[in-house]
Amino acid sequence: MGSLYPGMVAPNLTFETRRVPSYLKTLIDNRARADGHVQRLSVVLGEIQDELRRALEQRNSCDTLIEAFHAEFDPHSITAKRGWIGQHGKRGEFMGAMRAFLHMVGPLGASTSEIGDFLVATFNFQFATKNHRSRWQDGCVRRRLGELRERGEVEAMPNSGLPSRLGRWRLAHAAPLTLTSFQARAGSLGVEVEVNQQDDP
Repeated sequence: MGSLYPGMVAPNLTFETRRVPSYLKTLIDNRARADGHVQRLSVVLGEIQDELRRALEQRNSCDTLIEAFHAEFDPHSITAKRGWIGQHGKRGEFMGAMRAFLHMVGPLGASTSEIGDFLVATFNFQFATKNHRSRWQDGCVRRRLGELRERGEVEAMPNSGLPSRLGRWRLAHAAPLTLTSFQARAGSLGVEVEVNQQDDP
């Protein structure tokens, strides 16, 4: 039986089921990847714009107070303080700082977040947004911890009962925690621990 409309082919194939040339597949894949990148950057841009607005409000408030109390002082003459992202010091300093911190906390270990806080303070890192800070910790810090674990230098503390991203880490073969070592470790952190010892009956 012929077509009801001579010269026209029945649309019995959708775009998805028709054979797609390889070059078009490549273009489709590249376009999809680029679109995903655009969407991710759009989210980051929105976060940065919010952070910029808050920073501008804080700076303007400071300028207003400075001019109110010291009209002769120009706030624009103040040199900006800048922290650097991704500057980990000389070669090996970043990993060395992680080892030093884990050595300091001893068998008690430290969480990934605590290690990240120590590194931020040590290297004066600054991040545009909280999400940027979180991505740095989940990426850079955890990756370096993984490298140290592969080398046998650190270990994830067993039975922490926490998700892996919140788990605790310690130096491998750390000395077992005794009452004496616990008191010494607490004392190094400025915490005094009193122990009541009872005589045996």
